[in-house]
Amino acid sequence: MRQIKRYLSLVVAFVMILCFSVTAFAAGNTQKVSYEKAAAELAEKYGVEITVTVLDAKSANQLSDDEVVKRINALEAVLIDGQKALQENNAAADAAWQDIVVSGRVYAEEAKLQDGNTRAAYTVYYYQAIGYVYPSASTIQCSVKANRAYNSSAGRYLWGSLISSRSSLYSGSADKWRQTNSSTTLIDGGRTYYAQYWGDLTETRWDGIYQTQVTSNNWRIWFEASCPA
Repeated sequence: MRQIKRYLSLVVAFVMILCFSVTAFAAGNTQKVSYEKAAAELAEKYGVEITVTVLDAKSANQLSDDEVVKRINALEAVLIDGQKALQENNAAADAAWQDIVVSGRVYAEEAKLQDGNTRAAYTVYYYQAIGYVYPSASTIQCSVKANRAYNSSAGRYLWGSLISSRSSLYSGSADKWRQTNSSTTLIDGGRTYYAQYWGDLTETRWDGIYQTQVTSNNWRIWFEASCPA
């Protein structure tokens, strides 16, 4: 009988220790929401690329689920605003090009425009502010460089052959601008080059614990480069 009681006491003690261990483990691992995983889901949802770096691992481990969710909600609010800015940017670019087409300004026969001596090349610069994480907080520098030739019928110099057309990050909060495509169209009978650029913008956001790098794709830059007479 004593052996049975002793055995039961050992079983009860073991069960209590096991319960205590499970409780202690659960208490030390209350965070079930992963900022990194949630950020990846947001990246897929809003069509961007997101890279998360933990700046303060100790503070990150001490965050409760609610605190992590608050940070994710704040990030999503930024992405919503950024998506709107990108959509408005592209809509404006489409509208500008459509105006050019409808107006008939696209027509220009380069070979017939040049009948005089070619002058030195000339470069036109343009600056446009864009931003996804920080709307309109980054400036992109664009340039069109082309030769000029005198046209007796027009009584002025017109654009000749294109030498270069490029864009780059000039200033602002962005980390990187990567041009992915470009196009130039001679319009206004040779007086203007209509330039368009496509590219990806990378920006970084900090909230004290997480560094979140966001790359948004397919921004549009456009401008009219006029040839000096």
